[in-house]
Amino acid sequence: MRAYLIAPGAGLDDGAAEAVVLDGRTVSASLRAAGEAIQGKHADVADVAPDFVASLAMTGGGTPRILLRVEGIDAPDLDTCLAGTVRFRPDAIVLPVRHGREIAHLGSRLAVHEAEHGLPDGGIGIVAILSSADAVLAAASFAGASPRLCGLGWDAEALARQLGGPESSASVTSPHPPHPEVPQRSGGLEGGLQGPRGPLEPSFEARLRLAPQDEGVGRSDPWGARPVLAHARAVARLAAAAAGVEAIEAAYPDDDATGFAAHLAAARRDGFGAMFARNLAQVRLIRGAP
Repeated sequence: MRAYLIAPGAGLDDGAAEAVVLDGRTVSASLRAAGEAIQGKHADVADVAPDFVASLAMTGGGTPRILLRVEGIDAPDLDTCLAGTVRFRPDAIVLPVRHGREIAHLGSRLAVHEAEHGLPDGGIGIVAILSSADAVLAAASFAGASPRLCGLGWDAEALARQLGGPESSASVTSPHPPHPEVPQRSGGLEGGLQGPRGPLEPSFEARLRLAPQDEGVGRSDPWGARPVLAHARAVARLAAAAAGVEAIEAAYPDDDATGFAAHLAAARRDGFGAMFARNLAQVRLIRGAP
């Protein structure tokens, strides 16, 4: 199984992951601030976000692949972000979508930016993310939306937040979720697709490897306590199959070793070709899965 490491904004891993997801909002914010500082004049991304550019430029079609995450097709800074980064030829844009029309729209905008930089048309792909109820209900529209579509994933935490339920692994896997009035932390593309929240607990990988194999494989699906999330996950898997692209499992929302083992086993069983990872320990374990 392929691992897509979520980076906190810039920086690559040690080559363990097949792809690194960088946060395009870092570029947008930096360009906007620089433009304001020089009274609206054009600011170059290489000047205002050098670490981010270094991460983009280091691979150039090599390994790991670089995926650039954006906020959505309606994000006010989307064209600014694309204009500043397309020249470095990221492998794909990660886009939270509500309908296949948005995939087609992004494809058209990428074609313009590729032409402006003398790049081959269609060289930059699109990874669509189901992160809202609208997306789940319109998932059939993704197939054939754009030849650029190369992957389809889902964001469990964004959906949980929209539905008003808990977002932590304890809540999505426990038969008795916490009361819905318990304050929730942020998630989704600002959490579900977000980098590590702190230093990795040293024993995480060891605890996961020591967990009995039957405990991970036989345990209930991680999203089984929330049937609506389980349905959204199934829709994402089916939509990827219908579109003929790779299905990408959501990042596991916590550092619980046994829960992660169940999550990984379920993803492997259901034919997901890749999974978003929060840290290098998860990357190594995902890649070790058949």
